[in-house]
Amino acid sequence: MSTAVQPICPQVLPRSQRVALASRCAVARRVVVLAVHHEDSIGPRLLGGAEKYLLNTIDALLEAGASVQVAFSGANIYLPLLSHWGPFRLRVENVNWIDAELHGDDVDDPATITARMDWLASTQAATVFVVQQASGAAFRASIIAARFLGLRVVQSIRQPPSPLAGAGLLGSLAPWRRRAMARVRTAAGACDAIIFNSQRVRDEYVHMYRLPARRCRVIHNGECVRPQPPVASNGRRLAVVGRLTHAKGADLALDAFKQIAGRYPDATLTYFGDGPLRADLAARASDAGLSTRVNLVGYESNRDRMYASMDVCVLASRRESMSNATLEAMAWGIACITTDVGGQSELVDAGTTGWVTPPDDVVALAVAMDEALADPRQAAERGEAARRQVAANFERNRQRRLTVACVLGLPDSIV
Repeated sequence: MSTAVQPICPQVLPRSQRVALASRCAVARRVVVLAVHHEDSIGPRLLGGAEKYLLNTIDALLEAGASVQVAFSGANIYLPLLSHWGPFRLRVENVNWIDAELHGDDVDDPATITARMDWLASTQAATVFVVQQASGAAFRASIIAARFLGLRVVQSIRQPPSPLAGAGLLGSLAPWRRRAMARVRTAAGACDAIIFNSQRVRDEYVHMYRLPARRCRVIHNGECVRPQPPVASNGRRLAVVGRLTHAKGADLALDAFKQIAGRYPDATLTYFGDGPLRADLAARASDAGLSTRVNLVGYESNRDRMYASMDVCVLASRRESMSNATLEAMAWGIACITTDVGGQSELVDAGTTGWVTPPDDVVALAVAMDEALADPRQAAERGEAARRQVAANFERNRQRRLTVACVLGLPDSIV
């Protein structure tokens, strides 16, 4: 797994404010962070949205005067932060409590909870911050242990609810479904705060899992507005950024492109990413006679180069919370076509900053592509509007400050 960290914005607070913040959070300034980063079966990949969020949150906590100890399972993504902050402020330990199937800490047996209590007590931390997996159930034992010790517990849930949670009354009566939902509710009930990155996803969890609404808050993803890429194209370069999976709708983007490719012989579709659908996408593009116009280039670590090579960014996800790739593209001044899943419609304003289509609707996706390619000037205008929207509503420093305040139990007004 690559350990490249995305560029971090200027300091979260001026020095004088950071000193004041550190003095006011003396009780809670030692933070334990729990996370899991298992590599994909296809091999190493770039950092995903959860990892980028986690690294930026740790960096923000350290800037605010906290000391951080990370207990992670899987791959070590923390070397750049360790190099920057040093081992006195940031400690990292590979505890491997959670396996690749996200099991190992999703239990409530006394022996596991006691072991977690012993470990947490040894850190002398006052706060535990959990970046959750498995729809909020992966770190159940650790959260219960932290609550027994009287620590402040904050978790961040960055995935949409499991489809298991929304199966209706009869489905909810199944014993295995009740147990799955109880695991999520138990972990949530032991938390002082739960952070979601979209209002819709937060409301879905509150409704489906009956989470305590007063503890559930929304802090949107944040991004730095970037210099606009040079405009030197025909305006007909579509691109997909992210994992090539069924959930991300990589197949839908190709199906939609096939419908409109004949009308725009100079249009291209480039996939920046990798995943289990890569070989199938290549074969289907070849069968459609589009192998020279559908490019599967893999992951691109140079974000400036990547976003400068596209005119419209396409996210056809079937499930999503809030896409960091969409937000990044908007921050670079790229218009986006996205599906109306999770918090995507909170991010992209249909008709102003991009296009929003129903999920799993190839025809609607093709219509949006057609509109974007037919009028490159309009697409460029929506891209510029997207950049302004990021600056106004999704600025990364604000997201970092609000997250620090929530984790440390401080009022938002202090930041």
